[in-house]
Amino acid sequence: MSAAARALRVTQPTVSAQLKELEGQCGGPLLERDGNRWVLTSLGQHVHTYAADIFALGDELQATLQRPTVAPLLHVGVVEALPKLVVYRLLEASMALEEGGLNVHTGAFGDLVEQLRVHQLDIVLSDYPLAPHLATVHNHPLGRSPVGLFGTEELCRTHQFPGALGEAPFLLLPRTASLRRSLDHELHHRGVEVRVAAESQDSALLKVFASRGHGFIVAPLLIAEHLAQAFGLVLAWELPGAAEDLYLLSMERHVQHPAARRIVQSARDALSTI
Repeated sequence: MSAAARALRVTQPTVSAQLKELEGQCGGPLLERDGNRWVLTSLGQHVHTYAADIFALGDELQATLQRPTVAPLLHVGVVEALPKLVVYRLLEASMALEEGGLNVHTGAFGDLVEQLRVHQLDIVLSDYPLAPHLATVHNHPLGRSPVGLFGTEELCRTHQFPGALGEAPFLLLPRTASLRRSLDHELHHRGVEVRVAAESQDSALLKVFASRGHGFIVAPLLIAEHLAQAFGLVLAWELPGAAEDLYLLSMERHVQHPAARRIVQSARDALSTI
């Protein structure tokens, strides 16, 4: 109590009185003796969790109010397995803003989250969220897109799904990618082993291979129109029940940067119509 009083620059009786008042409001003791020191009770630990969030939100508000009125450059991290056409669809709306601009970095999920934590990045675009117990980073769901198999028209004529799952050539992302997991789940459900023509972390390279008729790719329906226009790929089959979830991660509970807010709104609008 004495140390707390010195830190707050008030008297010890003042600290004790305020603590007693707070305990009355909370409905029980917040501290208890453990030998020569005070420790939090289970109620105190519960209250402390909320208090930490309240102070963090206050710091965030103060930082927001001190920002310049002109929007700064938005530093965006993109998980490397996320299809680049999806990234384009997500970032496209922010390009219409006259102020600021984008600085886009691609990398592994863990590396990007660490850069976000130390404020080297403003946001991270990902196909899966951060664990909810890591409260310093906030997950902002953008929505989900159904997933399908895409190939050239000629390849689609010669392979009819789902019967062709075990014989068709596939161009796949690594097993850690959510799109790959969607296909693997369906294959496991049907007891089918896939024929892998090529595997790469570079989704753009896989699309080029697919455009030359070398196999089918797994992609969200969000970019079906772009796949047709840019690569001549058409939907061969929609994976039953499969979907790709998209997230924007930030250190802010409420996204503040104008370009980031535009990304969130545009993505939710686009994904709500699929």
